[in-house]
Amino acid sequence: MRYLLPVLGIVIVLIVACTTPVTSLDKPKVSMTVKDQGGTLELTWDAVLNADGYKVYFDGSSSADTALTTTKIAITTPKKTIKVEAYSGTEISDSTVNVAATSTVTTLDVNGISAGITNAAFGFNVTTGIASAMDAAVSQIVDFVMEDRAPDPMSFWSPTSYVPELNAKDNSASLAAGVTDLNALKICAAPGNYNTKTEISTNGVYSLWIDVTGDGYSTDDHFAKALVNSISGSAVTLKVAYQKVAGLRWIYTE
Repeated sequence: MRYLLPVLGIVIVLIVACTTPVTSLDKPKVSMTVKDQGGTLELTWDAVLNADGYKVYFDGSSSADTALTTTKIAITTPKKTIKVEAYSGTEISDSTVNVAATSTVTTLDVNGISAGITNAAFGFNVTTGIASAMDAAVSQIVDFVMEDRAPDPMSFWSPTSYVPELNAKDNSASLAAGVTDLNALKICAAPGNYNTKTEISTNGVYSLWIDVTGDGYSTDDHFAKALVNSISGSAVTLKVAYQKVAGLRWIYTE
């Protein structure tokens, strides 16, 4: 009998070790793919060990918008935040939160080029998404020139609209008809609806397409939007927002 107790103890330890419930789930490691010419964001992740499935939350909702047993979801409606959790029974993992689909709003004071090249253009920082007014002569980083020399009205012009071209970015704009609130435009116009010379007007809201290589839509392009707050002579005030996720047309700012 003196040998029985240690053996019995080992058996008990083994049983406890095998029946102890999972106490921790890894959080999903989410990657993003842009599809549908920027209209769809597909999320994928590796399967989480011991997970029964996954819950996806949109825009800070307290209950899951969808529950999945697969490791992929295609989202076709713009979202501000996307949260993915793994679950096993009542246990929930830490969440993965994607906030990259939000954009920072920048206010710009720019001039029509009829007043000279100073601040007669603007461009976006691809890392921060922040826009800056700049001289039209800073050709390599210009995204749009404020062209207003007669006979042209105040307009967004692409760098490729000039001879010689300022740079290879074949950028263009599209009026969001009937929209006067910058936040109301949550997805930029699809390719095929843009012009490289776009007249602007006060209270107009515009989709902006930054065609980096001038080769039509590709997932290295970027999209932005602009509200024309005011036009006074050659002075223009804009509010603009830029989507840092390459290729994605979502432009959520609320």
